[in-house]
Amino acid sequence: MHEERAAIRKQFENAKGEIRYGFTNNYMFIHLLEENLDILKSLICALLHLKDDDSVTVRVLNPIQMSDQIEGKTYIMDIEVLLNNELFVNLEMQVCDLKNYDVRSLQYLCRAFDNLMAGDDYIETRKAIHIGFVDYDHIKKDSEEFYSEYRLRNKKTGTDYTDGFSLRIVRMKRIDRATAEDKEWGIDKWVRLFKAKTWEEIKMIAEKNETQMDAAAVLYGANLDDVKRRHAQAYEDFVRWQKWGEQEKQGLITALDEAKEELNDVKEKLEARDKELIKRDKALEERDKILEERDKILEERDKILEERDQELKKALERIAELEGQV
Repeated sequence: MHEERAAIRKQFENAKGEIRYGFTNNYMFIHLLEENLDILKSLICALLHLKDDDSVTVRVLNPIQMSDQIEGKTYIMDIEVLLNNELFVNLEMQVCDLKNYDVRSLQYLCRAFDNLMAGDDYIETRKAIHIGFVDYDHIKKDSEEFYSEYRLRNKKTGTDYTDGFSLRIVRMKRIDRATAEDKEWGIDKWVRLFKAKTWEEIKMIAEKNETQMDAAAVLYGANLDDVKRRHAQAYEDFVRWQKWGEQEKQGLITALDEAKEELNDVKEKLEARDKELIKRDKALEERDKILEERDKILEERDKILEERDQELKKALERIAELEGQV
């Protein structure tokens, strides 16, 4: 195994061109870290601001079961690590925004914190940290920050409820916002390594850090391995389908919103028409009342005229009668 890695390292020295499957491929990220514990330990020590020496131990709790079978595979999205047998660390590479990272990362963190065995006392609960490498804007208010930590705190006083767990986000798009402390621990260098697009670039980034150079060489070797390449490609296909599904979902949501808006417009128009019809009905009702009053007046007038005609007829008959007597 040592001779094989030495040979790959030698080949890597002459590597040029595009990196087909880089560390932002979650399969490569998880698989290479769990196969190379020194690299994993160095990365975690940088993230947690720990001195990287022999006193630090790491153990992967959910290793990928390598298989030639690609079809029907369920992809592990994170790597669970037990640090120094006392701290659970969960790492994840996330480049596809499925609009659920806040909930999912919290689920990962809570599962890691739920680490008691049957019969254990609650005081024996070991601490847990979830760290996500996120390559898109997440939590807009904090999107300008490179490395963030979120904890459970009193909203008014800022007092920690517990230091038992925390959730951290490395925003890979904001390397330019890395603080002096981030740079001191080399977190920005790790992110540059993960985002490198060519073998020339990755070698330039790692040239002063032997562990990162080993990581780059291991990545190179994985890109030469047919089985690992097929797994990496299958993961990219998996992510592509997720993106497509999210786009379809967003398209349906947009169409539904547009339909709701159109329905509201129709509803408003119908309500306006109903109000207009009510006004017309009231106007017609008023008109009918006026016509009814007019008809009553005309009826009274006709009665008066009829009575007058009767009186006139009687008067004429009386005049005729008197003329006959004369």
